Amino acid sequence: MSKLFKICSLIIASTSFAGALLVSKPANASTKTKVRYYQNIKNATYTIRNKRAVVYTTAKLNHKKVARLGEMGPKVTGYYAAHITKNGKRAVYYKFKTTYGSTGWVWNGWLKKVTKTTTKTIPGSGNNSSVDKSNAGDNAAIHAFTLNQSEYVNAFLSELNQERLKRGLSGLKLDVTLTQIAKTRASEISVNFTHYDPSGVTYVSKYAKQYGINYSILGEVITQNYPTAPTNRNNGETWGEDTDDTSSAATLPKNPTSAELAHSDLMTYLYDDASSAWGHRDNLLNSKYTNIGIAVSYNSSKDRNSYSVADLSN
Repeated sequence: MSKLFKICSLIIASTSFAGALLVSKPANASTKTKVRYYQNIKNATYTIRNKRAVVYTTAKLNHKKVARLGEMGPKVTGYYAAHITKNGKRAVYYKFKTTYGSTGWVWNGWLKKVTKTTTKTIPGSGNNSSVDKSNAGDNAAIHAFTLNQSEYVNAFLSELNQERLKRGLSGLKLDVTLTQIAKTRASEISVNFTHYDPSGVTYVSKYAKQYGINYSILGEVITQNYPTAPTNRNNGETWGEDTDDTSSAATLPKNPTSAELAHSDLMTYLYDDASSAWGHRDNLLNSKYTNIGIAVSYNSSKDRNSYSVADLSN
């Protein structure tokens, strides 16, 4: 929920078909969570208590990230707080940032503030230093990742069609025009993760019109992942508030290939989509679609996140 990081999905029906725009929404997340107020807090370093803690993209808790807290690094910097009411109970969530530029929201109980101690000055010794008690692993090496666009696209399409065929659905054909749109969108969502332009019109419908695509139904799914996460999910801990304790097929291995990233993204869409009311799964498994365009972008010098798009039509 990669990372889900972030994931979003929409289905557009043309006016000749139904004249309606349907957007999949999280399963009652916004109605169950209310932000009472925000609070500026002093920047502080925190270690992670629960590696499987769920990370959200906003304080409204309506979109999960694919990566869990333990995949964001051994330490994070907390700098903002949201006091919320979730399912009738009050809680505090912290917004944090990582060494690598990623941000997210997590329940503050899963973070432990790093304490520092100052040694006494011994005359003549010049010893007066601040010591970080929790600096072990702070320089953990990130995983290696090199994007291969064609490998990602081929793996995503092949596995998606296998999933469709298992359900008695026809496979999708890779469409050149939809792929060009997806490439444009993959670049756009790395800057602004949304389906809509400032006027409220979907980007994919604008591009479909621009490229002269005739359709009765048009859809899009987008996701953000973290292929260079410094650590992996593991077992053997006790979980509680906002924890993913399932064995997820979407977990990325160390030093993932582009095909493994495609597998992670697809498995998140199909099997880890409850927080979005299974809208991404239903979109990709819609029997009305016949064509698809797939693309992914990755910036190794910015936030090291991957941004992938699948645009579909009939």
